[in-house]
Amino acid sequence: MTLARWLVPLLALCAAAGSVGAQQGSVRIAADPRVELVAIVFRLGGASEFSQADYAQYDSAVRRSFEPHRTHEAVALARELRERRGVSFSTVMSLAIALEPFPALGLRVAADSVLPGRVPGAEMTRFAEALHRFAEDSRAAEFFAEQGPRLDSAAARLAHPVQEARAFEWITAFFGGPDDRDFVVAPLLANSPGNYGVCVTPTRGSGAPRQECWQILGHSATDSGGFALWGPQTVELLVHEISHGYANPTGNANSGALEAPMRRV
Repeated sequence: MTLARWLVPLLALCAAAGSVGAQQGSVRIAADPRVELVAIVFRLGGASEFSQADYAQYDSAVRRSFEPHRTHEAVALARELRERRGVSFSTVMSLAIALEPFPALGLRVAADSVLPGRVPGAEMTRFAEALHRFAEDSRAAEFFAEQGPRLDSAAARLAHPVQEARAFEWITAFFGGPDDRDFVVAPLLANSPGNYGVCVTPTRGSGAPRQECWQILGHSATDSGGFALWGPQTVELLVHEISHGYANPTGNANSGALEAPMRRV
C-alpha cells in the first residue's frame, strides 16, 4: 500500500475527533438504486467486499433477480475494472455516484474525471452504457420497486440517529471551509458491511455545479422482520465518512510535504 493510500484515511480519522458550529448545506437521507445496482454488478463480478451476504432476505432477492445475468457485459467490465484498474471498495462507490440517478445511469461528469489517473474515459463510458443495458435486461426497476419497503425502512432507520445527534451541524465551523457542498446519506444493503465517504461535482445537467459528498453506510444486522438495523456506532461511522470529503483532498494536495515525516512516524 502506498503512503497516500493510508495517509488519507489517517487524516480522516484525526479530523473526525471534534464537532462544533453549524452546517448550512442541504442534507438528504435516502436509499439510492444506482448505489445498490453498481454494488450488485461488482458483486457478480467477484468483488468480495460486496459479497458478504449479511442480509439474508435481501441477498435472496438479489440472487433471484440478478444471478441469471452473471455473464452480462456489465459484469465482465466490472470484473475487468477490478482486476486491471484496481476499482474496489470506495472507488466502486465513486463510480456509482458519478452516474445519473436510476434509471438513466448516464455519466454526469466527464468520463475521464470519474476515476482520474486510474480508469480512462473510454472505459468509463463503456461501463456506464453496459450498466444501463444490464438494468434493462435484468428488469432492475421491478426489483427496486419490489424492494421499496426494505429500502425505505433502511433510510428511515438510518435517519433517526443522524437527526437525533444533529450530525451535520458542526461541519463548516470545524473544517473552516465555505458552505460549498451538499450531503447525501445512503444505506447500502447490497451485502456490504463497509462504509464509504465519496464526493462528486456533477458537471452535466441544469444549474450551477455543486459538490455532493456522500456517506454510504453498510450494515450487518436485521430485525426479526427482516429489515436493516443500525447500531449505536452509526453516528461515529457517519462522522468519519463525512471527514473524508475534507481530509482526502487535503491529504492528496499535501502528500509530497507529508510523505517524509509520515514515513518517520
